[in-house]
Order: sequence, then C-alpha cells, then structure tokens
Amino acid sequence: MSGSGSILRQRRENEMKILLTGATKMQARRPRRREYNTSINALYHALVQAKHDVDWRALEYDEKRALTQYDLVILGLGTISEFSCTYLYEMLLASRAENVLYLVNDWKANMTIRNLMEADIFRDFVMKNNTGKRLPIARVKADRKKLEDCREKMFQGKPRLLGPFFEGWGDRAIITKETPFKSIFEFDPSTFYLDWWKKHWKVEIPKVKKKEWVYGALSNYARWHDRLGAKWPIRAFNKKTFIPEEDLVKLYAKSAGMLMPRYKASGSGWWRARYCHAILCENLMYADRDEWEGTKLWHSIEEMEKMTAKMRTDFAYYQRGTLLREMPSWKRTIDQINNVILEVVL
Repeated sequence: MSGSGSILRQRRENEMKILLTGATKMQARRPRRREYNTSINALYHALVQAKHDVDWRALEYDEKRALTQYDLVILGLGTISEFSCTYLYEMLLASRAENVLYLVNDWKANMTIRNLMEADIFRDFVMKNNTGKRLPIARVKADRKKLEDCREKMFQGKPRLLGPFFEGWGDRAIITKETPFKSIFEFDPSTFYLDWWKKHWKVEIPKVKKKEWVYGALSNYARWHDRLGAKWPIRAFNKKTFIPEEDLVKLYAKSAGMLMPRYKASGSGWWRARYCHAILCENLMYADRDEWEGTKLWHSIEEMEKMTAKMRTDFAYYQRGTLLREMPSWKRTIDQINNVILEVVL
C-alpha cells in the first residue's frame, strides 16, 4: 500500500480497517422490504473472524473519511435501473478511495457494470430513486461534473472484483464478459449459511415428501417452468407472491423437488442460496443442463418424476453429497477471503 494517505494499521499483524458498503440497501446494511440471506452477510462475518476491523454501513454523501480512514473500501455495485440501488452517488464518490475492491452480489454483474459505465446516471428515475428524502437533488445536479468524472475513472487501471461462487464448477467468464474485469476474486459462503440455518431454523423433514416442485425467486419464471413439461404440481414464488425465507425453506422440506430457474449467468457457478436450501431440505434438484455441464448431477424432469421413491432418495443424496464435497470449510473460506484482502492491500 502506497501514498501519503495510507494508514495501514499495526494493532495486530496484517489487521486492516475495512469499509464494507455499496450502492444497494443490502450492501449498505439498510432495512429492506424483503429480507433474505445473501452472500454479503457471510462476507462480513468472514472479515470479522479474520480479525479485521470492519464497518458495514451506508455511505454519507461525499464523505471524506471513506477516502482516508480505511485501508480498504469494499464497494458494492448496484444496477442503476432497479429500486434496490439507492446509494449510487455515494458509491461513485467513494470510488476515489485509495484502495477499492469492487463487489458484486447479484448475478446480473455484466449489466450492472455496463450500466454504470454507459447509462444515464442522471435520468429522472435514477435521480429520484437515489436521493429521496435523504439527499437534495439540487446538490447532485451541482456535482454532476464531479460524479461523471468518478464514473469515468472508477474502472480504469487494474480494477479488482469480488463475488460469490460455488467451488469446483462453472465458467467465471460468463460474469466478467464485456466488462473491464479480466478475472474475479471469489468466495463460497455455503458452509456459513448451512450452519446458520441449522442453528436458527427448525426444519423438519417428513419421511414421505409431497410430489411437487417448489422454488422461490424475485423474478417471475413461470414461462420457463411451464416449458419443463412437469407432471407434478409446481409452486413458484416471486416478488409479488414473496414469502419469508424461513417459511419457504419449511415448504421445501415437505416437497420432493426444487427447481433452479435458468438465468443469464447459468453455467458460471454463481452462488445461489437455493442450492444450500435444497441440501438442507434433502430435495431433488433440477437445474438447467448448462448449469451442471461436465457433472452427473443432471436428470430431466421426466426422468426424476418416473423414479421410484428409493431412486429419488438415492439421487437426491448423490446430488447433495457431490455439492457438499466441493464446498470449502468455513475456516478455509475465511482464509481465502483474508488472502484476497492481503493481496489487494499489501
């Protein structure tokens, strides 16, 4: 770490003062209308358990301490066309910090990054969504040139990017394609959540599961699941029919199968909580064939529905065991994240 603004701390060897924040409410640790577990909470706990001094909070507009107080700013990127992105202007200004590690915790990373680079960051929806009662629009308009300058410079040089992935499979280039990022640092939060859910939720798995497919997603994937040709009923939840995560998981536990909708990042190995939900609830898993390219985890819907009860149990056990074997221990995940931090800062 170089420069007069450097404040590398020596309280303990290699301890860093880190700001974890970003453009979305989730990244800024602000209340959300729909609460559910995501990779960023595991990232925070890994940083703390690696003995770093971490502030996970929202940014103030043009705050100076974000540029001088921290050894590293982990800066989450948000999709400016979405309601969840409410701290865009604070994030752009914080990108001037001496050491920045960008974070994506949404699989729409390509679109998120391209929009930040190319889209109009001052159109009416974006400006209203990122100011509201918190920030006067007039101030943003007055700082337009400064904000544009930050936007133009934020991915110059050799920008670093961090994101959550399952170990052992997937093509990360699906996430970084057509962006300034040549590679991506990664971590797998699976073990953290499997342990957390077991401790905090009482999930009871009946001896006989109901022959149905269940899945929850924020988007509506009805057109996708209608094409699967399933004979079992499909129970789907989206942002309009959202139910709390714990209730959804208890429904998974009663059901034989879980669907993993096809999405634009299929095949990347992007971390999705539903895989861990399925492991916890002992579900058959159906994902797009591209998602598990090169593995033996895939069977068609028709094949799985025709299985006997024992065959379904055995195949679900095989899927679960295969994924679990690829998941690092929580200690190794902490070490991996810590190594990323040290590489970026030192």
